[in-house]
Formats: sequence, structure tokens, C-alpha cells
Amino acid sequence: MVATTRGRGQLQGEEEGLVPSKVTRISPDKQWKAEFDAFHNSYFVYKSIGAEATLYHWTLGHKTWFGRTGPGWKEHPADSIAIACSFQGLLPSLSPSAASRVTTESKVSHSENKLWAFGVNISFDMSGADLSNPMPGGNAVLDVRSVAAQASVRIGGIELRGDVEAQ
Repeated sequence: MVATTRGRGQLQGEEEGLVPSKVTRISPDKQWKAEFDAFHNSYFVYKSIGAEATLYHWTLGHKTWFGRTGPGWKEHPADSIAIACSFQGLLPSLSPSAASRVTTESKVSHSENKLWAFGVNISFDMSGADLSNPMPGGNAVLDVRSVAAQASVRIGGIELRGDVEAQ
């Protein structure tokens, strides 16, 4: 069973005044592109929620062993990438809660700020004396319902910013 949520939509969210789950910003000189993405993944034994940012530079191509690559966006290290996340969820006492976390990295093209959980549950039927049939199951617990992130990418004198959310 796989369930992946990517927020409330990209263009539709911006038109309705909602914060989108994915935003792309391009520098005024059209040489740099930053993609900001909020995510909430729920797999059988793994769950994660957070935000990520990636910086790209427009290149005309370069030589490789197999010929020449064409023009396009290539990942490029940024001077710095900062992602501030606010995670919303429930405490074990069922009271609403929020936690904030900031990640800052330099000289990387991609950065992420996320919470994650991994778990496996194995149970035995104790009604009989036969314990030879364990019943495995997924049991990753991550009680976080949504994330709102503000991210920025700096390269040279340029700063690209984006706000994203996922539930």
C-alpha cells in the first residue's frame, strides 16, 4: 500500500490563495531556477513529511564520453540553501502541537528538511502453544499531519524564495 500526497496543487493553489505544494522560481536573468517542494509520504513501513529545495543552472551543454549534451537545466551547487519547516500534528495527549526546524546547507544543489519514521511490527497468536506463525506488519508511526515551509536559495547576489505546504 502506497499513499503519497503533494499538498494542495500547484497552479490551482496559487490561484485560490492557498499555499501550493510545489513552486518554481526563475532568476531575473533566466540563468537560475529553484524548485521548492513539500511532501508527505506514507508507505507500508516508512513515513516522511517535509520540504526540499533544488537549484538548477541553464547550460548550453558540454562534452561527454558519448558526445555532446544539449542545452538544459543542470543541478548546480548554491552558496546556501535554507529551509524553515513548521510541522503540525498531535501529541500523545491528543492536544494540537507544532514544532519548527531549520536546515541550512552550503555548497550543495539539493537540500531537504524532513521528519521520518520506520517500523516493523511482528505479532504472535498466543491462544495456542504454536508460535511458529508470526504475523509481520508495517508499523511506522509519525503523528505529523502537515508541514508549512519557507525556503530560500542564494547564488551570487541572487536570492530565490518559495513557500510550500503539504498535508
